[in-house]
Amino acid sequence: VSDRETLGKLVDSGLKIILKLANSVIEALPKLLKKAPEIVKNLADAIIENSAKLIKAAEELIKVLWNYVTSPEGLELILQTAIDIITTLADSIIENVSLLVDAVGDVIRHFVDYFKSEENQQKLKESGVGVLDALIEGILNIGFRPTVQGCEQRVEMHLFNFNGSLYGESVTVTPLLFLRKERKFETLEALRAQIAQDQAAARDYLQGICTIQDNPCTNS
Repeated sequence: VSDRETLGKLVDSGLKIILKLANSVIEALPKLLKKAPEIVKNLADAIIENSAKLIKAAEELIKVLWNYVTSPEGLELILQTAIDIITTLADSIIENVSLLVDAVGDVIRHFVDYFKSEENQQKLKESGVGVLDALIEGILNIGFRPTVQGCEQRVEMHLFNFNGSLYGESVTVTPLLFLRKERKFETLEALRAQIAQDQAAARDYLQGICTIQDNPCTNS
């Protein structure tokens, strides 16, 4: 029984303490509410003050940077940097232009050497079949097409590994190898068989299987 009385007294005392604390909070709440605007104001003033300091520090930094940039040392650094960039770009442009000029020169020399050769000049005048070099490799025929009773000289090309139409377009080709002279075949089947042999010979030459010294690369 004595333990129950002691426990009851403790509970009663605890309730009284909690009630007293609640009353104290209720009594202090109006004072806190009255001071809330002042607390908010102080917080806002602190933020504004720190912001002003931050802005001032940024202005000082910009001022220092501007003074350096506009100083003789800063201008010299900027000028030297610009000169280095321009020099690098100019060297790159000159190098690329030089490579392009060399490539064009090689192409021109190739054509000049080819056409200066009496043998090649004579071959160009003759009718016949040869290997051509374009952006796409192939075979070239210059002649009158006697098998089909042609009456005027024509230049005809067959490009390897090409699907498309080039009729009406300008095409630049480079003759590489003269295979055989033009001749008349008894039938179209014989002509087609010879064309197949010419194509095979041209492919062999372009793949390095035979050389100019092996000319012609065909059995005909």
